[in-house]
Amino acid sequence: MSSNISKISFQELQHLKNKEEYIFINFDYFYSIKIMPFFEKIEMKERDSLIDSFLHLTNTNIRIDDLLGKLHVVILKILVNGEKNLVINTIGLSENSIEFLTDNLRKILDNFDNRNLIIVEDYSQEPFKFNYSN
Repeated sequence: MSSNISKISFQELQHLKNKEEYIFINFDYFYSIKIMPFFEKIEMKERDSLIDSFLHLTNTNIRIDDLLGKLHVVILKILVNGEKNLVINTIGLSENSIEFLTDNLRKILDNFDNRNLIIVEDYSQEPFKFNYSN
């Protein structure tokens, strides 16, 4: 089965079924994976291996001195660990960064079967609280 990547808004996220089957990244939610702490827990040798894998999969050198680079490494690690369903909050990323992330994730997903990535983006200035409960 092929992998899928889709973009939705925060409002559409509320209608996501089976939220407990997803790993949430970069959300203001207790169980969500936070980019910096997760990245810092990855041992240097594994980090280097993930960066090499990223280059091999995307033909792009990734910088890890910014949040976007760290996010790429975190997502790749989670995928390599076998997780199938990810929801990624892009708050704090520019439109160009979101496109860069999306393009790279498409290339990466070509090498994984049966993965479902959802990128949540919302450019409205309205504050929005995500409700994890179904």
